[in-house]
Amino acid sequence: MSSEKVYWDPKKPWGNELVANTLAEQGVECVFTLCGGHIIPMLTAIEQKGIKVVGTRTEEGAILAATGYSVETGKVGVACITAGMLSYGHAAMLTASWGQVPVVVIAGASATTSDGLRDLQEIDQKPIAVAAQVKEAFHCEKWERIPQMLTWAFKVSLSGIPGCTFIDFPVDVLCSRGDISEIAKYQTCVISAKPAGDPKLIKEAIKLLASAKSPIITIWRMGVASGLREEIKEFVKITGIPVDACGGCLGPDEHNIGLQVCPDADVVLMLGRLSQGVAGALNADAYTGKIISVYPDAGDIGRCHPVHMGIVGDVKLVMQQMVEEAKKVKFPNNSEWVKSAHERREGAKAMFAGIGANDNIPIHPARLTKDTIEWMIENKINKNAVMGMDGGDSIFWYAILSGAYGVPMEYPGQMQGPASLQITLGSVGMALGLVLGAACARPGKFAFIPTMGDGAIGYHLIELETFARQNIPMVVVLHNNSAWGMVYADQRRIWGHEERAGSGFSENIHYEKAAEALGCAPGEFVTEPSKIRPALDKAYKTAMREKKPVIVNVITDPNIYIQPWPWWTLPATEKGEPYTTFGAA
Repeated sequence: MSSEKVYWDPKKPWGNELVANTLAEQGVECVFTLCGGHIIPMLTAIEQKGIKVVGTRTEEGAILAATGYSVETGKVGVACITAGMLSYGHAAMLTASWGQVPVVVIAGASATTSDGLRDLQEIDQKPIAVAAQVKEAFHCEKWERIPQMLTWAFKVSLSGIPGCTFIDFPVDVLCSRGDISEIAKYQTCVISAKPAGDPKLIKEAIKLLASAKSPIITIWRMGVASGLREEIKEFVKITGIPVDACGGCLGPDEHNIGLQVCPDADVVLMLGRLSQGVAGALNADAYTGKIISVYPDAGDIGRCHPVHMGIVGDVKLVMQQMVEEAKKVKFPNNSEWVKSAHERREGAKAMFAGIGANDNIPIHPARLTKDTIEWMIENKINKNAVMGMDGGDSIFWYAILSGAYGVPMEYPGQMQGPASLQITLGSVGMALGLVLGAACARPGKFAFIPTMGDGAIGYHLIELETFARQNIPMVVVLHNNSAWGMVYADQRRIWGHEERAGSGFSENIHYEKAAEALGCAPGEFVTEPSKIRPALDKAYKTAMREKKPVIVNVITDPNIYIQPWPWWTLPATEKGEPYTTFGAA
């Protein structure tokens, strides 16, 4: 009998094997990890099961990658970290839970025999996970319960409102073995039942939409995650109602009017949006018409803002009901309303194109964003790329200009970042981790981050080494204004441009050189507007040829703001420099 057969005995599997077997049974194809001593055998068993193991450089990077993988594929994302390191992944777990993304975080733990002995990396990890607002945290101390409890973690992450779950396994449990028959005592099952909407409310909603003069549809995370792409396409075809934000569910379509809010819409079909924000806040609803909110949680509908009607149910199932009901009703011709929305967008495009024609040095951020979007459209980059965005002001420049240019997401989950999540802490720095996961889900695809702030890239710059190691072709367009721009904007408004307490960086940092040191292909450093397009052309060719990331590092003007950021209610001092939207006064 070979030593290999003795070591891996299917009748007496190790705990690590039970973890790997359960992951395979759950359909897991990729696991992201920052390895460590407590989980070495687990990772080996996982890899020998044919599951891809991607090693990241940080715990947070691993969990963000699992989150991005889930957004991209619709499957549960999985991250493995070693014992005692959970606090480093805290923000990423919160991002998954708040983002309503199903992620299972697996951790090693100190041995059950060393409780209270201050063993290596000994800490109770469940409270840390609970503080990150995971849906449920598990601690498995029995070898024979590994499959049952790990299955629970998957089941809970997917049920109801999706989110992050956590489970850890003591190292002595993972490194023990037993008779396979013992597992049969601890069985579980997974059911996928989902609720549909109240038929009476479905009829009332369709009647209200059919009587509207300027209706709009907006689709958020729980709508996208429900998989309603075919339903929304059919519903729009029947009703002619335009969609202002679709998360990639509609794709290129005349009724997709881009990322523009239509506050004058008289009826809004809001699909899968968590109630959030106070009046006037950036995340609050700007609509003034009657809102029909479709959401799986009755307790959330109308919590932060009033709605005219609430329909509780799985958004996909509700849309199936609405499609069938809409077939029975005659809808008015909404073509003029759709046309007016497109005209509004074209007006915004002309305005931003004018602002973006600026040839100033340092480069106006609108110029960088405009040139990037036009280059992307002309080269059809967005048609087949994995994408992401990150930063503060830089995200808003891209969101507003891409909406004005009518750049649709081609498929659900294509754009990784705040746009793909239900709600976040407002934190920056997540895109590299998210895009890493998405790119690993789509091997061979080009990855493109059309906007990232120089503050954001600092969080996970080291993960560029992971991209390079995984041979992922990617271009990152960096808005380098040497500042936390959103903070500096209000500092300048109140105290003048000389006040930059805590918000300023060293000027003209060569991030592209740092990326090269991490194994990326040679990048571009751009200081003149006329050099933006040539730099993008060169970066794309280099990335595709070398199968590595390329940073296009563009120096932008820190004194240009996209809009006022009401961080404080403090009045301006005599030195304060008032500013207008989209530029300094």
